[in-house]
Amino acid sequence: MNRKFAFIGAGELAGAITECLTTFYYGGGGGEPFVLYDVNKAQYEKYAGKNFLAAESIKDAVTCCDIIVLSVKPQHISSVLAEIKEGCPDLSGKTFVLPAAGVYMSRVTDVLGDVPVIRIMPNMPLKIGYGVTALCANSFVVPEVYKFIKDVFSASGMTFELPESSMNPVIAATSSSPAYVYLFIKAMIDGCKAIGLDPDVMLEPICRTIIGSVNMLLSSGKTPDELISMVATPGGTTERALSILKTRGFCDAIAEAMLDCTRRADEMSKL
Repeated sequence: MNRKFAFIGAGELAGAITECLTTFYYGGGGGEPFVLYDVNKAQYEKYAGKNFLAAESIKDAVTCCDIIVLSVKPQHISSVLAEIKEGCPDLSGKTFVLPAAGVYMSRVTDVLGDVPVIRIMPNMPLKIGYGVTALCANSFVVPEVYKFIKDVFSASGMTFELPESSMNPVIAATSSSPAYVYLFIKAMIDGCKAIGLDPDVMLEPICRTIIGSVNMLLSSGKTPDELISMVATPGGTTERALSILKTRGFCDAIAEAMLDCTRRADEMSKL
């Protein structure tokens, strides 16, 4: 299936999805050029060398494509939908892809009518082939198109399906969580300074330790608690370190962060 994509909004999210599409799904070649529209034309600069066309308006972008990715910030969704409704009376054959945090598919159909909508929640590692994308679709989506969209995102990592009621909570688990990991790594780098290790030397070993730990969790069939017990022998160094993390509320802080992330997504649903 060879379909033409339009991206309304050319920011970081669109950049990750276009990288997924062009580099991983099409393998760096083939496929129709994708179409970009953004009010900030400077955004196009980061797409230099990519097979894209710049549209003059939202109407032009939507009219010439059949997969419309609404890659704008949640607070701009309403104005974009209003412009599509005004300028594009015929939306037959078009499917809308909705990656904006906290925006329900009904926001699209309330304005545009009974159009096919696929809601996705990707994450930024999509850009390098290690993405995780949750998907759901409304009843107007053709199975062939849904499979195509799922295949596009599967080419750059893993996909999994959820009911739409879980799409706000999953942001905390898979979409925002890369930032938690980066913060954890930053904290470890700062810790290296405190114990006399060169942070420039230690960045890669720390990252590879995390990669190895994750791969062991995925391949061993053991639970996180079982693996912790394998590392943390009684009275040893790891047990001392874990004691500090527990005393400082490490796990509680992560859980509260995820709860507040979900609360914010729910708030954004009301914008």
